[in-house]
Amino acid sequence: GFDGYLAKPVDGRTLETEILSFLPKEVVEYREDISAQRGTSDFVQKILKHRRRKIIIVSDAVCDLPRDLRDKYDIRLMHSYIVTDKGNFRDTEEIGIDNFFQYMSDMTTTVSAVTAPVEEFEEFFAQLLTEAESVIYVSMSAQVGRGYAHATQAAKEFYHVSVVDSKQVSGGEGLMVLYAARLAQNGCSVEEICAALEKEKKKVEMSMMLSTVDTFYENGYISKSKAKICDYFHLHPVVKSKHGVLAFCGVRGGKLDLARKHFVQSQLFLKNRINTDIAFITYVGCTVEQQNNLKKQVEQCVPFDRLILQRCSVPIVSNAGLGIIAITYIRKDMKEIPGKTEFSDL
Repeated sequence: GFDGYLAKPVDGRTLETEILSFLPKEVVEYREDISAQRGTSDFVQKILKHRRRKIIIVSDAVCDLPRDLRDKYDIRLMHSYIVTDKGNFRDTEEIGIDNFFQYMSDMTTTVSAVTAPVEEFEEFFAQLLTEAESVIYVSMSAQVGRGYAHATQAAKEFYHVSVVDSKQVSGGEGLMVLYAARLAQNGCSVEEICAALEKEKKKVEMSMMLSTVDTFYENGYISKSKAKICDYFHLHPVVKSKHGVLAFCGVRGGKLDLARKHFVQSQLFLKNRINTDIAFITYVGCTVEQQNNLKKQVEQCVPFDRLILQRCSVPIVSNAGLGIIAITYIRKDMKEIPGKTEFSDL
């Protein structure tokens, strides 16, 4: 980190004054008062404007956080690349889920998500350290993508960059990012935030139902035999995040809307074990009516204080396909005292 900050362009007199401010008074023979030669108020305001924050929380687009929450906590996202036959696109800047449908709907087009190289993580962290004293990068599960590995490698070049493996994707990762941002806003230290994340991420429950098995199988997340069974009987795979791995844990049969309803009910069956502060429904390829039905079905099962409905990110869709729905919530600690918890008021 740095003890001082000067905005560009830097003139010699201002630089000298800033350096002198860190030296013991007894060793300084002469100190020029520049406040009389330039507007003191204007100078102070300029320094205050560029004063750095204590901690900034960053993640990747896979966390599926809505724009309003990212803006509220000033959460930054590191890009990854979406590789198509027509070129490579940054998922946070150059391609969104709407135009991504054009590629996914074309069965002859190959689409994949690739983590940004280490050098781009270094540039990303370097820029952030001009705005904050410390950076905490909450990554997608190290078992799912290369983001954690690349961020960890890049962080070795800096003293004040910490990397935490969320062991999650989508809403599960999003909850961890939100929690970190709230702790930072409340004045917690880097060590306190990282320790809290390591503890709380064990409580996150994230389950996902896919409309078809094709994309999931092509990306190596399910065996050929299971994929064939799902395809032959028109079954909808159910995937759960376990210890950082997206594990196949069952299927749902029948028409898609009915299967989704049964999926929601099964995931929220044990109500007394669910922290009702906040939950995520992430989806893609759902009509407005289907979105409203999903929200209503969840609310009928568990009355969450805050229920966030958010479309999945492009990297999630490129790995799992269209027609996804996922439910994420925090598992209640059975020793937890009723009332306010770590995830209240997020």
